[in-house]
Amino acid sequence: MKKVALIIPVYEPDVMTINFLKCFKPTDFDYFIIVNDGSGEKYKDIFKKIEENKLFKIIGYDENHGKGFALKYGFDYVINLDSEVAFFVTADGDGQHVYQDILRVKEKLVENENALVLGTRVFDKKSMPLLSKIGNYISKTNFKIFTKKDIKDTQTGLRGIPSNLFSLALNTKGDRYDYEATFLMDALNYANLVQVDIKSVYINNNEGSHFKPLKDTILINKNAISYILLFITAFILDIGLFATFKNFVFNNFEYNLFISIPVVRIISASFYFTGLYLLDKKDLFIRKIPKYIILFVVYLGLSIAFSYLLSLSGLSIFISKLLADIIIIFLNFLCYKITEIIRRKKTND
Repeated sequence: MKKVALIIPVYEPDVMTINFLKCFKPTDFDYFIIVNDGSGEKYKDIFKKIEENKLFKIIGYDENHGKGFALKYGFDYVINLDSEVAFFVTADGDGQHVYQDILRVKEKLVENENALVLGTRVFDKKSMPLLSKIGNYISKTNFKIFTKKDIKDTQTGLRGIPSNLFSLALNTKGDRYDYEATFLMDALNYANLVQVDIKSVYINNNEGSHFKPLKDTILINKNAISYILLFITAFILDIGLFATFKNFVFNNFEYNLFISIPVVRIISASFYFTGLYLLDKKDLFIRKIPKYIILFVVYLGLSIAFSYLLSLSGLSIFISKLLADIIIIFLNFLCYKITEIIRRKKTND
């Protein structure tokens, strides 16, 4: 039987944490690790009570670094402790994960040993705090756009991580709540996803959580925000350069259409793909190069064709180019939605 380690990052625990940890039995996991994320002297007594259980090994450090740092600290500790550990199960220590659900995630992980397992909360919209509802919707939408996967709960801390993702888990950037979001987005490129429905628990309207809805939602979605800003900047650069070429370099219609558009698109695309290279993991970017080249050629051809057709109606070449690019963006979005509908239909069948 392959070994499984339970890793729980803890910051400023309370009595509820102690009661939650009492649920576990020695046979549940091979290792029980608590990472004290710099809770401070004030919480020493609580950690002593946890140690009295003699089930959990407490590791940690003096200063608070964030949940992502704590998770990586725990991963590194276990890997160095026992190279035979094949699975990590991570859970939150604030009582938001039910003991039975944690065991269910472990079982699914062992059954699907190369898959990432998520304990996805089934949300009760009536009891769910408004800010949590907004944050989850934003994150879920962003993940769907960028990964083409319908993930029920992108912010869940209850996860099963197989050994083929250990290196990624250790090397993913981010020390706070952004770490889990970045890891999830990257992990979907290397492993299948299994989702396990779990209970959604909000104690005292989530008052005990250290999650700051506005600040941490922005932090979690910073990668998606970066991609969106990169696209908008590249689009503005493309239009701005075209206007410059049109007015100061080529005044002839044919030159504007058949020379300016390709030259401008090469410059803006170079800027955009350089940005993607910096934002993406390098190996993923390299794998996508053939796809990027095909898309560049297709979009360039469509831009020239639509610009020419629109100009025949009497519109200026600049307005024709602008409308052509907006149409291409719309068609791209339409293709994405059609692909989603087909994928869902196949899944339901």
